[in-house]
Amino acid sequence: MTAVQIDHRAGKTSINGNTALTQGTVVDLTVLSDVDDQVIIEALQLSTTLSGGSARLQFTATTPGTFPIRLRDRGTELATLKIT
Repeated sequence: MTAVQIDHRAGKTSINGNTALTQGTVVDLTVLSDVDDQVIIEALQLSTTLSGGSARLQFTATTPGTFPIRLRDRGTELATLKIT
């Protein structure tokens, strides 16, 4: 399992963990933020509610490509997953 933590507070984003993954990797994605929103990886049809300061998604990286991780309502791109 690969853990990735994205911290988006006060308009700044930092990433702890590797966002370049190989197919078959199980991903444990945590997003910390000072805003409520929806975290989405649209092309992979993944989403979760970000409320109370955090959100968590667990999934298996099965589709190769480059996929933005965004806050839906704000339209903010937090990071990009690259699956090979």
